[in-house]
Amino acid sequence: MGSLSRVRYFRALHTYNVSMGSLSMVRYFRALHTYNVSMGSLSRVRYFRAVHTYNVSMGSLSRVRYFRAVHTYNVSMGSLSRVRYFRAVHTYNVSMGSLSRVRYFRALHTYNVSMGSLSRVRYFRALHTYNVSMGSLSRVRYFRALHTYNVSMGSLSRVRYFRALHTYNVSMGLF
Repeated sequence: MGSLSRVRYFRALHTYNVSMGSLSMVRYFRALHTYNVSMGSLSRVRYFRAVHTYNVSMGSLSRVRYFRAVHTYNVSMGSLSRVRYFRAVHTYNVSMGSLSRVRYFRALHTYNVSMGSLSRVRYFRALHTYNVSMGSLSRVRYFRALHTYNVSMGSLSRVRYFRALHTYNVSMGLF
């Protein structure tokens, strides 16, 4: 994964999400940038600039630049044609309430399944349910699936990572 101590990363991420409006996002994006850059050689300056702008001014930002950056970032990491995936994600984010999420999750499922041999049916079923009904879902199944999904993708012990992620969600009263 990389040499970055994840304690700072999760602290920043937790603070960022818990107090969206008041946090100086400089520290958060510095940590995120370091975390991602340590995983490969791609220059991600443009990508993180776009993400920072996107998060700082959610309503007014033209999302074309943001999605172009994300598309370029992901396409550069593999040979998969991801046009359909990013079209769906773009539509999903631009019009959160009215989008039929079936197409979005179909695209997401295809995108992830095509990247490996793992059967991810349970994971995506849980994720779909989690997103469709945010408030009422018991998230125990969701985190179990997410843990299995990530652990199966590599040899790194991710117990600390998921403990932090779990704690993050529990601390927000969502669990």
